[in-house]
Amino acid sequence: MSTDRFRTQGLTEGAVLAALVAFFAAVSNYVPLVGIVAVMVAPLPLAILVLRRGLRIAAIAGVASALVAMMIAGPLVGASVLISIAPMGIVLGIGARREWPAPRIIGLAAAVTGITILINLSIVFGGGRLSVPAIATGLARQMEEGLSMAARLYERMGIAKTQIDAMQAPLRLLFEHLSILLPGMIFSGALFAAWMNFEVARRVLARFGYRLIALPPMRTWRLPDMFVWLPLFGLVAAAAGERYAIAPLMTVGASAVQLGMFAFIFQGVVVLWVILGNFDFTPREQSIGVAVAVLMSTALPFINVVLLILGILDTSWKIRDRWGSRRAAASGAGS
Repeated sequence: MSTDRFRTQGLTEGAVLAALVAFFAAVSNYVPLVGIVAVMVAPLPLAILVLRRGLRIAAIAGVASALVAMMIAGPLVGASVLISIAPMGIVLGIGARREWPAPRIIGLAAAVTGITILINLSIVFGGGRLSVPAIATGLARQMEEGLSMAARLYERMGIAKTQIDAMQAPLRLLFEHLSILLPGMIFSGALFAAWMNFEVARRVLARFGYRLIALPPMRTWRLPDMFVWLPLFGLVAAAAGERYAIAPLMTVGASAVQLGMFAFIFQGVVVLWVILGNFDFTPREQSIGVAVAVLMSTALPFINVVLLILGILDTSWKIRDRWGSRRAAASGAGS
């Protein structure tokens, strides 16, 4: 009798949390700004369900939430719950329940996110084919149409055609090599999204009395010394692949270059944070300074170059330690 009651309570709780997941999924689809937060929060009811009732009830609730989302917001939202939100919540819940280290949870979450991105892109741009070349072709076609519309608009505004062509040249070069660059873009985006989901989950689950083991403080993050050779390896591999017409080698090389640049820019952001702290900026001022630099980098590409160089120098010569040591020594001498 007690077992049946426990099972009934679990299913009831699962139904309530499944409805909550469906609600967050619908909000993420229809309310753009709030939707960013909703996407991060949507997997958490299922994570809590894994912790409270186990994997089986959570899996049933995940399928139920997909069906509810499908009825509320349509088949695409229901599919996103089934292939993205539910697996993410289950991974976070299992990780918290088994006390997995943060890198393992983020790695599995990144795999879930990467598969989700690939499936979504294949549906929207690849005609349902899980093929990077097919997705890249469809995506490039859509982007080319948007670029042509923008060019016609600029011409009506009186901008010279030569200036328009000069602005569009880098984008057209990107379109030509999109099939080579796409895997690295998906991997980098999936890794970043998984990290963000983990950090949100860690803080929210703590409110309910559950614990995800945190990563070390960000100021201590540093790439391995050998990582500095990754972009060089990527360039050599991409060049060899192009020289001998080996498409997979070109893709591996381009992905290695992208991953290296993404990682070094991110480390450059960490170095910037530490440097601002060494100049006695408060944590809030550090956050504002880093946020301004990241936002401005979209309009001023040289900022990304500076961050990239900072990341490479810190990997090779540990400049944040040297800077911090000098500041510490100066303050010690003054006291």
